[in-house]
Amino acid sequence: EMLAEMAASLSLPTVRFVGWLMTKVNRRLFSAIMVDEASVEALRSLPADQPVILLPTHRSYLDFLLVSWVLFTFDLKMPHIAAGSDFLNVAIIASLFRGSGAFFMPRTL
Repeated sequence: EMLAEMAASLSLPTVRFVGWLMTKVNRRLFSAIMVDEASVEALRSLPADQPVILLPTHRSYLDFLLVSWVLFTFDLKMPHIAAGSDFLNVAIIASLFRGSGAFFMPRTL
């Protein structure tokens, strides 16, 4: 039961919806988003069967959202994102995060 509550459940319709929503939000929040396309291409060139670990600085909640959005925009595999279990208390956010590849874990043990 505890593992089921933590698990991600990646859903293509959810990923597409969140990608569309993030595009709309980003256009309102930012005048530009700079992406190092050489790094994106370096990610694309990695073998698909090898795991990749991305470590956003987490200076804000936008870090993991923007990383996921950039990968979505460049048609790369969506990452699994560690999210605090307190997000489970907000049903719509938990559902969107889980469907976009987030898994939930307690912030403290």
